[in-house]
Amino acid sequence: KNAHLEICVPEAKPAYILPVIQHWYRRITYAFLEERVPFWAEQVHVTFNRIYVKNQRSLWASCSRKKNLNFNWRTVLLPYSTADYLIIHELCHLKELNHSPKFWTIVGQHCPDFKKENDYLKKVNHGLNSPETLDLLLTLCSLLFTFFSSLFTFFIDISSSLGHNFMHVFYQKRKQE
Repeated sequence: KNAHLEICVPEAKPAYILPVIQHWYRRITYAFLEERVPFWAEQVHVTFNRIYVKNQRSLWASCSRKKNLNFNWRTVLLPYSTADYLIIHELCHLKELNHSPKFWTIVGQHCPDFKKENDYLKKVNHGLNSPETLDLLLTLCSLLFTFFSSLFTFFIDISSSLGHNFMHVFYQKRKQE
């Protein structure tokens, strides 16, 4: 699926744009999780209470004893297999609230490549500020904004290819009316 976001701002300042982009990604992440979490909950044979999407700077996800699942809004930027692993991992905590051998056995039953996926998350976890996350895009947007002072329209097109999410940023100077 493709999704577009058009942002019009009175001044070319990242402070106006970045919160809007983050809010938009939170909504997209929530929609993604609303679809995937119930699917995997059925596979793992667990029930959950609520899904929350947060701006965590050091965690990809967590769960609580109240069966609430918390996910980082950057989850939607991960490869699908890694996002599914993250969901499975948290759902398995609803059966086993630790990282014991029993927990990893349960995870392995639903995600045989869990070690590869876990290694990938560790690799891109550097404060969740890696190029795999939206932070690089936000930095690039900040640099672009400094060069232009007039009103712009930004289109962010998200497309899926080979199981990975890729972002393409296009900017177009709005015509004076």
